[in-house]
Amino acid sequence: MTTPTALTCALAPHADTRALRLTLINTTDQHATCTHITLTRHTTTDDPPTPDTDPAPGVTAADGSAWELHPDGQHHHLRPGAPAVLAPGARLDLLLDGLRPSQGSARISATPHTPDGAAPQPDLHTVTFGTEVITGFWSDTPQVAPGKDFTLTWTAALPLPPGLKFHLCYGDQLPIDVTTLTKADKDASKGTWTCKGGVQDTTAFALLATRTVNNDTLTSGRTMAISVSTPNLTTGQLRADGKVALLTEPVTLIDDSKALGTPQSVEKKAGTDGFIAARIRPVTGGANAFATIQVTAPNEVAHRAEALSPEAATPRNLLVPVPQGSTLNVQTRTEKGDYLAQVTWYPMGRGDLT
Repeated sequence: MTTPTALTCALAPHADTRALRLTLINTTDQHATCTHITLTRHTTTDDPPTPDTDPAPGVTAADGSAWELHPDGQHHHLRPGAPAVLAPGARLDLLLDGLRPSQGSARISATPHTPDGAAPQPDLHTVTFGTEVITGFWSDTPQVAPGKDFTLTWTAALPLPPGLKFHLCYGDQLPIDVTTLTKADKDASKGTWTCKGGVQDTTAFALLATRTVNNDTLTSGRTMAISVSTPNLTTGQLRADGKVALLTEPVTLIDDSKALGTPQSVEKKAGTDGFIAARIRPVTGGANAFATIQVTAPNEVAHRAEALSPEAATPRNLLVPVPQGSTLNVQTRTEKGDYLAQVTWYPMGRGDLT
């Protein structure tokens, strides 16, 4: 008994109507090897005539690897110069040039072959030629903050087919008719649409161009993803909003550039999440030096940390998380004599100590 191959194929027209775009995908969590791919055209009475083929059709691989396309009647064989190895979840785009697809739809199966004895499993696609009019689809920024506006732009080839309609689809929203936003000029058709209020999570957008020919709906489209820059940091009760830069732009609350002979006290309120760090060491008198940090959260839950450093011992350090809105109290002292203390605030996000 053999198992189906781990590789699947996706097939669609390229923006250049002389070409097809084939995407080879590894759908497993292990590496997979492709030795060759067979394309087979399934003819029906409704199919248009078999497309002409250039004398020397070509293949361009997105990763720069060498592939060859060999026509054989209704079959086309794609062979890499060396077996192609795809990592788990990886994909490889192949541009098949010179197939000269004609107007209409064709049923084509793409069968990837592997050397592991798995049963080849054809992927059958209905490919519509001559209708992929969208030549570009992009955002003014590929990454946005949650809820921030951004603008999508697209271009389409001229002349636009009669009765062509454009729709935007994303998330759980109903398709948005943007046909009237696509304006033609002397060189191309171009449209823009602004997403008011943005999105909260990374979202895929699809732009679809549709028209009806002889009671058949012909559709082409482009997709893209808008990445939302949200932090993926979770540490205890800390929360971060927006871009996070850890342990940067520190603020010195007590400086150890000179010895202290008296107790020191600092009380602040945190305008953002952060860390408070303290370092303590006695320098004279043979006595102990102390550092105490108390953080009282907005819900009145307090956290207390203490350090004691005897003379001639290594310095003692404290590092305490401080949630936004907490009250911070730092105390340093010695039993007698002088001591050195360093207290530093490391903010995460925006907000000052007040």
